[in-house]
Amino acid sequence: SPFIVSGTKSRIPQPEHGTTLLHYGDADEVKDVLRMHNVYTGYVYLLDGIGRVRWAGSGEGSVDEVANLIRIAKELTRPPERAARKKAKASGEHGPRIGKRVGRNGGNAGEK
Repeated sequence: SPFIVSGTKSRIPQPEHGTTLLHYGDADEVKDVLRMHNVYTGYVYLLDGIGRVRWAGSGEGSVDEVANLIRIAKELTRPPERAARKKAKASGEHGPRIGKRVGRNGGNAGEK
């Protein structure tokens, strides 16, 4: 119903609308795949950038479970290693530039 959707969306901050899924109706197939068999509890799923479930929980989470969820979420949102290496290289943290040809006498290749 548009009324229910608009009421629910009004409680979700606008920047989060693009990453929020609302579904009303038959979802038995999805619930079975995600093992959502208890209708009396809530479920939390952490997905990676391509939609794979990386963490799942149901019911009230323990302190350790919540800490684990936060740790995994931070790992998933960390910039890729390639970007981190590129940034470090640009800042000169990894020594001299790689790829410069050096001749036998220590000068640039091609120098006499």
